Amino acid sequence: MIEGEAVDQSRAVDMPLLPGELADTDVAEDAAHWAAVYEELTDFLRELDPPSDTLERYRRRLAHWRCRRDHLAGGSGSNAHPTDVR
Repeated sequence: MIEGEAVDQSRAVDMPLLPGELADTDVAEDAAHWAAVYEELTDFLRELDPPSDTLERYRRRLAHWRCRRDHLAGGSGSNAHPTDVR
């Protein structure tokens, strides 16, 4: 996500989880991995200029994983309770 872009984490992400993705993982390394995956996917999609709702779904999932990563690493993060993305 580009700095300054607002993402609404209060809405559930309406897309299926990727194989191996566990939204409620308690493993910081897993959360960091999925944050990196969704960062790459979001960057790639941005280049394709998809419909805004498609990009927004990936941005919300990225925001979830960044928050989950920070929470599990003991950081403050922007949200102490990551959004349920199932």
